[in-house]
Amino acid sequence: MEDRDELLARYFSGEATADEQEKAAAWLKKHPQEGQILKEAWEVSTVPTFAPDVNLAWSQVQNKITLAQDKKTKLRSFPVRWAVAAMLVLTLGVTWWILTDKNTGSWLTKEVQNKQTTPLLLSDGTKVWLNQQTKLRYPSSFDATQREVFLEGEAFFEVKSNAQKPFVVHAAKTTTQVLGTSFNVKSLANEASIAVTVTSGKVAFFANAYPDKRLVLNKNQQGIFDNTTQALTKSTRYDGNLLAWKTGILRFERASLAEVATVLSKYYNKTIKIENKTLRNCVLTTTLEKLSLKEAIEVIALTLNIEYTIATQQVVLKGKACK
Repeated sequence: MEDRDELLARYFSGEATADEQEKAAAWLKKHPQEGQILKEAWEVSTVPTFAPDVNLAWSQVQNKITLAQDKKTKLRSFPVRWAVAAMLVLTLGVTWWILTDKNTGSWLTKEVQNKQTTPLLLSDGTKVWLNQQTKLRYPSSFDATQREVFLEGEAFFEVKSNAQKPFVVHAAKTTTQVLGTSFNVKSLANEASIAVTVTSGKVAFFANAYPDKRLVLNKNQQGIFDNTTQALTKSTRYDGNLLAWKTGILRFERASLAEVATVLSKYYNKTIKIENKTLRNCVLTTTLEKLSLKEAIEVIALTLNIEYTIATQQVVLKGKACK
């Protein structure tokens, strides 16, 4: 068996003579299953910068077999050879993976928990802004054919144009594909839909289960995927305040105070209560640009001539009538 092991070692390493090659080929033909295992083990080891020591490897194998025999292990020769081959495959395979996997540790994760909007610059020059409760998985550098990221939450993308390398955003059960544009993807775990809003350029938006049924969205269009019905819909009208988390600007055009309170509650993450029901229909037209909660409430109170209180848990809007 030792002579055969040395013969196969030289054969697989390319060091066998013509006569040895003929003998090894004949043995492999006679034992194709075992031979295939051993062949794969050596193929795994043929990578740049890694030259396995053939004699040392087989020497270690023989030592393990001898040790097993000394302990009177009741194993037949064929199963032992398979076990040895498998062990060699594993050892060489791990080494090969370490040496050749250039992406080891290259996937990064950026996670935002608080209200603060967090900007991020990707390796291709694409800019990303992450909203609160958002996680983005992205590579430290993109591969040669595609730029791909994975999103949980909400993010705004300004994609660096590259016609040869599409930019792909995976969010829950959907995919958004672009070449160069700016858009917002909202995929919150507690909401029933996923929304993609395009502010410039063009994107393709589709459900992963139906990649051939895609929406092409242009500037100022929005695509929505319903998680329940699996339906895709397109809209040319959407709430401009959808992007306020990124821009810091809230605009209201003849909006009811009830509508304003709902928007502010989400934006500032604070409960806003209207104490007097008659105030709910008060109409407000204003722009709130990068204001704190207190500043925003003061603007609204002065505009509508109402009162307010701000506590830790909530804001209360009150008064007998609005202006």
